[in-house]
Amino acid sequence: MKTSGNTLSTGSSCGKSGKVFSGALWWLASDVSVAGHADLKREIADQKNAGFDLLWLCGTKYVLTPVLEGKIEDPFPILLREAERLGMRVMVETYKSSKWWENPDWETEKRENDILIGEVLDRYGKFPAFWGWYVGYETHHAEGELAKSYKSLLTHIRARCAKESPGKPVMLSPFFLLDREGLLGFKWIPPKEFRRFWTEVLKDSEIDILALQDSGEHLSCYEVEARRPFLEAGKEACDTAGARFWGNVETGELKVDGVKEYSKIRHQLDFGGTGNLWRRVPLEKLKRKVALAEEFSEELVTWGYTEYWRPSKGEEARKYYEAYVDWVRNRKPPAKG
Repeated sequence: MKTSGNTLSTGSSCGKSGKVFSGALWWLASDVSVAGHADLKREIADQKNAGFDLLWLCGTKYVLTPVLEGKIEDPFPILLREAERLGMRVMVETYKSSKWWENPDWETEKRENDILIGEVLDRYGKFPAFWGWYVGYETHHAEGELAKSYKSLLTHIRARCAKESPGKPVMLSPFFLLDREGLLGFKWIPPKEFRRFWTEVLKDSEIDILALQDSGEHLSCYEVEARRPFLEAGKEACDTAGARFWGNVETGELKVDGVKEYSKIRHQLDFGGTGNLWRRVPLEKLKRKVALAEEFSEELVTWGYTEYWRPSKGEEARKYYEAYVDWVRNRKPPAKG
């Protein structure tokens, strides 16, 4: 079993009263271009108030580039110091090129990761709250030479992180597909093959944490229980490979009645999470998603908070946030065993 690398007291989020999500994916670039110190501190305070104890900071390349060009003040020291003050961990994303999955240059990806990892450690490596790394190469499956190249990339990044920052865990957040007919353009993989592939990836790369996205293709039409076989497969892969299994319970979704309906309009959609079809996952549905994920997961994180329900997004987002906080603070921890 690989070491967790905790530099702050953490503990599992699952089964604890007052906490559901450890943290939320935070795409920093658009915020820090306009935010001041007070804005960033308010955002962190809102996350802490919601029970989060992990700042999951993404888009490192797109923040550091304007910092190094002198266009914006470096936000990372502010974030790291505030996280330390509040007893929170910080996870920083490594390099990932835009649309990396389209004819990737694997050696360039490795080289740019080496550069960015070194820059991050030079600038922030001594901050006590800097807890771990996030590798943003998200996929569900790969075959043949593509699979070999993908595993080689993850192995390279994890080895570099382990060498330069020993003890800091490295997290990956893949997804699974529920579209059995391939209407959305992807090859469906059954849970058995999903488990085999990710067991192999985790063993070869020694990635520490697999935080499995629970959405399928972000579609509201899928039943919550349809996710169970893939959560089981992901947990079994982690158990076999000696990795830690987390759940990424998404709180944003596309409101559609069925896959066929969605397949006709998907090319018109913005997958950055904006547009009329995107919405906050209804809270009662979220409770069911959380309950399922908690059966398997050491901790839970989410995508969708910063996009849809952090209080600074407006009145409707604040109402959802307050309802979530009220639920979390008053719910009974789930029974174990």
